[in-house]
Amino acid sequence: MGKILAVAFAVLAVACAVALAEQPKLHVTLPKSLRAKEVTRLPQRIGLPFGDFSKHTDAQILAILVKEFPIISSNRSTLLSGKGTLPVTTQVEAVRWAIFANALKQRNAPGDAAVLRVMAGDWECTACEFAVGQIKGKIADMGCALAAGIFGQVCDAIPVIGPFTMPECVAVLNWGCGQLLEDIEDGITSDSQLCNMVFGLQCS
Repeated sequence: MGKILAVAFAVLAVACAVALAEQPKLHVTLPKSLRAKEVTRLPQRIGLPFGDFSKHTDAQILAILVKEFPIISSNRSTLLSGKGTLPVTTQVEAVRWAIFANALKQRNAPGDAAVLRVMAGDWECTACEFAVGQIKGKIADMGCALAAGIFGQVCDAIPVIGPFTMPECVAVLNWGCGQLLEDIEDGITSDSQLCNMVFGLQCS
């Protein structure tokens, strides 16, 4: 039993690194097999369903998520806020969640986008609109280079940032800042519209 648990946690540890594989340093250290093919094999290895979701309705997808991720599904805003220390059981579930999401993005099969959309819920718009509302005046006045200094404070104050860390949040704002500035200079001031145009969301 001890060996089985050790192997399970080893797989989770590797998978957690894979889930963050967008970071350049991890790209260098991870074997090539874990960057593509192996990523999509990890969910089944840790007991998650990873079949064809193309014929599932949103309600059916949600039922699967509630079954597989009961802690996150019942209190997503608090548990994915990125604030505070979570219980070990919750941390393990969060890793499983990240593995599942990363594999769906990598596989990109019919139906996978729908699962990711249901997984996202409304946290993306909540987070984006909050951040854009906080930084748009600053970047309009100061430009991206100078305004970037406050991105960390903004990300730390966001009510919910989903299954991401504050550094990843900052990286997203840095990535989108130039386009945000262009759109603001073109007269677009709506937080939701800026989120949709720059970050590809569907906020209302």
